[in-house]
Amino acid sequence: MRTILFGLLVAAFAATCTAEDTPALEKTFTVKLSRLLPYRWFVEDVTVNAVPYNHGIKEGRRRGTSMKLVGPSIVNKGPKGLGGMNHDEPESLYIWIMPADYTPTPIPLSVQGQFAAARLLGSNETIAVYGMSVFGTPSWATWENDVVYRLGLKGVNYGPPRPRLEPIRVDRTQ
Repeated sequence: MRTILFGLLVAAFAATCTAEDTPALEKTFTVKLSRLLPYRWFVEDVTVNAVPYNHGIKEGRRRGTSMKLVGPSIVNKGPKGLGGMNHDEPESLYIWIMPADYTPTPIPLSVQGQFAAARLLGSNETIAVYGMSVFGTPSWATWENDVVYRLGLKGVNYGPPRPRLEPIRVDRTQ
């Protein structure tokens, strides 16, 4: 199942690039994305012809690919609504893979979304990667760092991924 999802991701990335870029993307992203997601995280949705949240694009320019990644933890999205229903949902984040030459254009205030715009995480010669998490990702707190480092992006330096800490074990028998 996981192999099929990553095959779909590669196909979506290939659709955002020219024919010359496709082999490099397939080789790079198949390997790197398969190792990027932590345990129990998965790709819920892939959308082609996408633009990062609260960003515009010039007419006639190539758009990119958006991915919604979902994790195992439950986060509260706000106060209880009508009827006392909670707004709890699984944690999630969005990543946009854009052509390297993508330059965001301002959008009118009347059409801007309620959350802050997606941030540029980094870029290389082929792609520019934007990302956002609206309500947090408790089980993957270092996602920005991991994406930048493992995809070999430049521009925003988060440094190497932090090692996962093991719990401290205390010997109380002495």
